Amino acid sequence: MKTSVLFLAILASVTISKAQAPVNLSFSSPSLESGSSLSVGATYRFPSVKANVDALVKIKARSSSSVNITSIDQSGSGYGSAFQPQINYNGGNSSGAVNYYVDFEIKFVTANTTNPVAVSFNVTALDIDGDNNTLREYDAFYSPSPNSYTVEGTSLLTTSNFMQGASNVGKQFTGPTTLYVLGVDTSTKNIMATMYYNNVTMFNFRAGASATASSSQTNRMYSAWFRNFTYNAPLVILPVKLSAFNVSLLNAKAELRWETSSEINASHFIVQRSLDGTTYHDAGLVFAAGNTTDVQQYIFRDDLSNISSKVVYYRLCTVDIDGKREYSDVRMIRMTGFAENKIRLQAFPNPVTSELRVTIPAEWQNKEVVYEVFQLNGQSVSRKINSNAGQTQTIDMHSMSRGIYVVVASCADQKATERIVKQ
Repeated sequence: MKTSVLFLAILASVTISKAQAPVNLSFSSPSLESGSSLSVGATYRFPSVKANVDALVKIKARSSSSVNITSIDQSGSGYGSAFQPQINYNGGNSSGAVNYYVDFEIKFVTANTTNPVAVSFNVTALDIDGDNNTLREYDAFYSPSPNSYTVEGTSLLTTSNFMQGASNVGKQFTGPTTLYVLGVDTSTKNIMATMYYNNVTMFNFRAGASATASSSQTNRMYSAWFRNFTYNAPLVILPVKLSAFNVSLLNAKAELRWETSSEINASHFIVQRSLDGTTYHDAGLVFAAGNTTDVQQYIFRDDLSNISSKVVYYRLCTVDIDGKREYSDVRMIRMTGFAENKIRLQAFPNPVTSELRVTIPAEWQNKEVVYEVFQLNGQSVSRKINSNAGQTQTIDMHSMSRGIYVVVASCADQKATERIVKQ
């Protein structure tokens, strides 16, 4: 049976501490921890992925009811220590164009507990190819700023930003339509890649495939091997480490402020603007410091006096001296809303399903603002501090259960609240 590999990606819960040395991890002998077997919501425990550490693997979501996980970890082919789920679309056949996927969440915990523990590792994706027809496999990494990755110098993979709506949430690697091997093969390095992560307690990734026409090979096995390989290519290191990025609205001008903690061969930043959250156009250019480990601060002002849109979106495109590009998370501002002197919030969308956006009063912008989400019983479920707040802050509510919550934002001795519904 055709096999391919699965990339893994960090989404959240990174422990800030001294970097550990990467270790090889072994995934085998899973047992159902909770939920219904092979269904969305099911969690499996993989024991002893390293000494005194287990992994909890949750089937988080699927693109449609036509997608099924037929095995959480194939052991009859590939590599026994790799994580190898089998994903099936519509019984193995599509009657036309299709794009399907499964999202997984992996948590590292102390053995036989649910207590989180940080792990540093390399994870290598093998054999990301196609069906010799119209299908291409892809692996998407959920991660705002992955440290680095390596691909072969003659790689056949297409590397792109992984977008969800207007937000850049990570990296996606898409293979060619050609089928190169019938089994997992570590010698075909032009269709594999390695990611590097330090001190991770939890990460999410998406395994999927797309076809432009019908395919009879939509039953795919993925295989993620937590070890490193040597490539005929340099390590890809992001040119800029972006430590802050905020946008404020001041006198019909958008003021963008961002900060970098390090820059390697950086050339310039392109400020990009969108009125619909999808199509972006260049609004300006700011030259980068280039090579530095000192904190660098940048400001760009964009005149919006002739903009009629109610919402404006911004992102930064970082360009290095070789022309490589990386995109920041998206920031947004509202052009209409409450009176500036009235201390109140605007939280939207309401009801919310995943990302809540909170707009603060104008006099709070560029100051330290604390955002906190409470259940009705008073328990805090989310807290974020922005030392230089922009007009609108995004709060991730994807993992919160359905119900009514209260969002509280405070600046100095002022406080404002808004009640919202999580669907």
